[in-house]
Amino acid sequence: MSFPTAAELADFPGLIPWLAESAWKADFAPIALARDYESRVASIVLKEDGPDIDDYDDKCKLLIDAQVKASAPRPYRTRLYFFPNYNSQTRTMGVRMETECSCFQSIGCQHAVAVLENLTAISSITASDPRPRVNTALAAWLGEIRKAGSPKPAAQKSVSTYNKFLAYCIEPHPNTYLVAEERLDFIMRVGNHNKTGFSIEANIASADPSRPTKYMVSEDIPICSSYLQRKRNHNEWGGASLLEGGGWDDILIPALATGRLFFGNRESRNRASILSAQRTEGPPIPVEPSWELLASG
Repeated sequence: MSFPTAAELADFPGLIPWLAESAWKADFAPIALARDYESRVASIVLKEDGPDIDDYDDKCKLLIDAQVKASAPRPYRTRLYFFPNYNSQTRTMGVRMETECSCFQSIGCQHAVAVLENLTAISSITASDPRPRVNTALAAWLGEIRKAGSPKPAAQKSVSTYNKFLAYCIEPHPNTYLVAEERLDFIMRVGNHNKTGFSIEANIASADPSRPTKYMVSEDIPICSSYLQRKRNHNEWGGASLLEGGGWDDILIPALATGRLFFGNRESRNRASILSAQRTEGPPIPVEPSWELLASG
């Protein structure tokens, strides 16, 4: 892990006051600010010259090149480009910033927010501060210990008065009979509250986090974003994804926490609903993985 010091940040005029005022938060959407990715930042490197700056904009005076861990196998590369911005009214030197990330959102993402949160924490330790400097990674680790030891407030679920809801469904793959082993699909559908409980519609839900529908609540946004990102990473199209491979933890675990994860099957092609059973979290089951060659080779 590599992080800059407050003294190194102070070399760029106006950067530390700009971080202290949290003025950068105005450049990000509420969804990006809500994600807690601060502890996922693996490294932050400062660059004042070089081809990375020249290829982007020769007026850039500081490049912050960071690595942020995520659900993908490799960490995302997040870059912050800083430009001097003179304020003629206050006669002070300010800062203008542009972001770039290797994630699917590219600009203005939660990974850039995580880097800025780390920089703000570092900048709070000024050169005149007599307290000993603490490694950022160590401080984050100690913060996690304090958080784990403190009493946790009761979780508050997002409440919607709308009678429809987003249902996360696990269903047998329609072409299972063509292969020797049973395969499962992950599909988002629309659920309906009714007098007898609920029902799941057969139609695929429109779960676009950039244009949320009435049946989506706040806790659905990060789940749908992770699902959309996974589909793009695996070049998947259509409403269903084969439930295999890695990268499902960021989708299935929060989906289970919503209480809207279902397992079921369409009884027939003519039915307008899915026969589903609600899933809840159970005790962990030990798994011993092994390999077996199918008859088909």
